[in-house]
Amino acid sequence: MVIDSKGVQVGQYAGTGGQVAVVVLEVNGFLATLYAYADRLSGNSILASESTDCSGPLFTTTMPVTTFPRTGVAPPGNTMMVADPNGVGQEITVRAYRSAFGTCDIIGGSGFPATGYPMIPLVDLDTMFTPPFSVKFK
Repeated sequence: MVIDSKGVQVGQYAGTGGQVAVVVLEVNGFLATLYAYADRLSGNSILASESTDCSGPLFTTTMPVTTFPRTGVAPPGNTMMVADPNGVGQEITVRAYRSAFGTCDIIGGSGFPATGYPMIPLVDLDTMFTPPFSVKFK
């Protein structure tokens, strides 16, 4: 299992993705995966934005139809977002994206076209967990 600094269980350990633990958790009826770094949790999808400062709606540009929904983490706080299960792909112009490190990175030029699938906020992970995170085996 993956736990936070206070011993609170984040979710079930599902393997590794390089230097991070993949954790499966249930939030508000969604069974989803996040990546647990020692100092933060991040989603399994980069969050695309049509604005250059990552304000406004966020999208995943990866088809959300998977075993687990696409997830992302973005402000305010560290809000976990999932691909809207009722969302429909729409043509967007990606001008910036929110990375796994929480930064808003601007795309050069006038951006690029993509099919964006809307993300919906679920919960601010800061209200549930406190870094650092670690894997604990029974």
